[in-house]
Amino acid sequence: MYELIKVNDEIYYVNCPSRVGVVKIADNEVFLVDSGSSKDAIKKIKKNIDDMGFSIKYVVNTHSHADHISGNKYLQENFGINIYGHGIDKYFINEPNLESMFLYGASPYNTLKNHFLLAPKSICDDIPSNILDFSFMELSGHSFSDIVIKCGDIWFIGDIVFNEEAVLKYHVPFIFNVGNYLKSLEKLRNLDGSLFIPSHGPIIANVNEVVDFNIKVIKDIVKLILDFCDVYHTTEEIFDYILSFYKISNDYNQSVLVASTIRSFLSYLVDESMLKIEFLNNRLCYLKYKNIDN
Repeated sequence: MYELIKVNDEIYYVNCPSRVGVVKIADNEVFLVDSGSSKDAIKKIKKNIDDMGFSIKYVVNTHSHADHISGNKYLQENFGINIYGHGIDKYFINEPNLESMFLYGASPYNTLKNHFLLAPKSICDDIPSNILDFSFMELSGHSFSDIVIKCGDIWFIGDIVFNEEAVLKYHVPFIFNVGNYLKSLEKLRNLDGSLFIPSHGPIIANVNEVVDFNIKVIKDIVKLILDFCDVYHTTEEIFDYILSFYKISNDYNQSVLVASTIRSFLSYLVDESMLKIEFLNNRLCYLKYKNIDN
């Protein structure tokens, strides 16, 4: 683990808990796609990069989740390396406390201020318009403004897809905006590239199969919620049902991640006129429209 795996003469990746891209931009300079899940991880990655005679010029973050940005601070404070991000995610990189506040919906209790949800603070700037080392496009949905990064005909695609092993482990992958996520999956299907490198799971040559799998995951959760909401249910009842159905072992982190994702599904289903919302006995409840065939 943490060794550089060569894709071609210009592109490498590092297998670690959250995969890091390494792209050569000069004889002895590289930039990173994300910075790993911890200070210890990026120190090991940097040592291997140094041993190959490369220096890191900058980091581009695909999005703001802690397992992708937790090496930023170490690189920036110790080596003056610039950090770049995009959209709303850039602000969350600059203010990592926003992540647990967003997930919890208020100032979170201290247990949620852990390394899994809270990365060290770094200073993140917009991706400069004059950088020609790569191109990128926004494929949001997993986070606020996820980006995928193209180098030659190789794409680094962050967390825009979930692999089968992860889905079997967590059952309900984190999604911020279900509608945008589905649109992004279809855009991903149409990207031209020879290889797609996700942050987790196997490297992808043919993206269609993994796109189809992720769409099925979404449709299965949609069906589960709609079937359950054949009668009125509250958010908490739907959440409890999902946990029980998938036999999810709950903990502090899972409780906010799964709950946030379920609320994202409920928003999607209401906006798509598949669920209606009403207040019953002062409780916000959801009910499937009877004409919906799921």
